[in-house]
Amino acid sequence: MEVRCPSCLRRERRDAEGVTVLTEGGQRQPPEPRFVAEWEAVKAALADEQGFAGPCAACGMPMVGAPGGSWTIQLPSGSLTIADGQFTGPQGVVDLATAEAMVEAARPSPSLALRVFQTGLFAWLVVPLILWVCAFMCFSAFLCIGVPQGAEFMPRS
Repeated sequence: MEVRCPSCLRRERRDAEGVTVLTEGGQRQPPEPRFVAEWEAVKAALADEQGFAGPCAACGMPMVGAPGGSWTIQLPSGSLTIADGQFTGPQGVVDLATAEAMVEAARPSPSLALRVFQTGLFAWLVVPLILWVCAFMCFSAFLCIGVPQGAEFMPRS
């Protein structure tokens, strides 16, 4: 069976002879916080009806593509285990919506520096767009109004 890591893109073939690495991974590491990246990989695997083959040797994220298997995500509020499409949290078995809510509640809010940077970047991208639209409108108004009106008053030789 062929398994892959959704984070670092490592691919392996696992059979009776052992593990054969098809594509080396590891250059791409999961973003922080790690549990959010693990949750996204788990959701994608469950949507494709794939299981987990253990941690990736390069980055430690879940390898997907094997039948069955389980994965445990360590959240600040406790662990969330996914096995055979069933979620088990600190209080017992939970559904997908509750598991999603647990991960979202543990997700840290963006820092002030990140929000200021994103706002500034947005302004740097929007201001040239607004200037371009204004220049285009002035040029089109000149072509539609100024040029036909000016042709009547041009001196003829």
